[in-house]
Amino acid sequence: MKNFLLIICTLFLFAFPAYSSDSTDCKGKEPEFAYTCFVRENLSEEATQLNLFLAKYLKAMEDHNTNELNELYADTYLNGDKLNKNTMIELIQQSWNLLSNMQYSNEIQNIRFDKNFATIEIDENITGITKTKSEITNDNGQIKSSARIVYYLQKFGKGWKIISDKTLYEETSIKYGKAKDLNINIYAPEHVLKNIDYSISLETEIPEDTFALGSITNETLTYPHKKAQEVFRQVPSELNLLERVVKANNDSLNELAIASLSFCTVKKGEVTVPEIDVTGTAVLLKRVNIE
Repeated sequence: MKNFLLIICTLFLFAFPAYSSDSTDCKGKEPEFAYTCFVRENLSEEATQLNLFLAKYLKAMEDHNTNELNELYADTYLNGDKLNKNTMIELIQQSWNLLSNMQYSNEIQNIRFDKNFATIEIDENITGITKTKSEITNDNGQIKSSARIVYYLQKFGKGWKIISDKTLYEETSIKYGKAKDLNINIYAPEHVLKNIDYSISLETEIPEDTFALGSITNETLTYPHKKAQEVFRQVPSELNLLERVVKANNDSLNELAIASLSFCTVKKGEVTVPEIDVTGTAVLLKRVNIE
C-alpha cells in the first residue's frame, strides 16, 4: 500500500474586535465572537490591522488565491520544519489539489501582540475527502486532522505578515473502504531528543472474518519527501496491537510516526487457490518533534 506524507495547510477562521482597557487580556469567551481581545488603547491600531490581515488571509484561502496568499507571508518566512515561503505556498497549493469538501473548526488558545510582533496559538480540526479514488477499494478517502499550531507575525509598515509557525501537535488519518468505520489509533511521543529510541504503537479494531496487515515507520518531515521502506506484518488478532521501536534522526529534524493498514478477507478462488480481497486501507500519521 502506498504510504504518503500529507501536509494540510491551516486557516485562521476567526476575527477579534479591539476594545480600550488598561491591559492586554485575550480570551475566547463571548459566543458572538470567535475570540475577544481587550487591549490597551495604544495597541488598538495594531489590533485593527491584525483583523485586516486575518480577513485577507481567510479570503485568499477560501478563494484558493496563491497570489494574494504569497503577499501575506514574509519573504524571510521559515517555519519550525525548516520550510521556506516558496515551499510552503507550493504545499498549500498541493493540498488544494488533493482534497475536496474541506471543513475547518478552530479554537484560539492564546493571542499576544505588541506594536511590532504577534503570536497566535490555535487548535485546529480539519476534515475532507480525497478528490481521487483508491485503486484498491475504489472509493474516495476520508481525512481527519487535528493540530495545535503557534503562528508568529511581524508588522511591516501598517500590515502584518507571517514570519514563522510551529506545530506543537498534529495527528492525521486517511481511511478508505471498510476502514472508515473502524476505531484505529496511533500512539507515539509528541517530543523526543535526537538519536533516541522511541516506541510507536498501532491499535485497531479487526472485523470478524478479517485479518489486518500493518506497517510502522518513522520519516523525517523534509521536502521533497523521502519515503521510508515499509515492512508489513499481520496484526495479532488476540491483541489488535502492533508495536515498533524506532530511532529518532540525529539532525534534529521533526518526524512523522506513520502506521499503514490493510484489512483483508479470504475468499475461494475459481479453482482451489484462495483469493485475498482488500476491503479497507488506512494511513495514520502523528507528528514527533525532535530536539
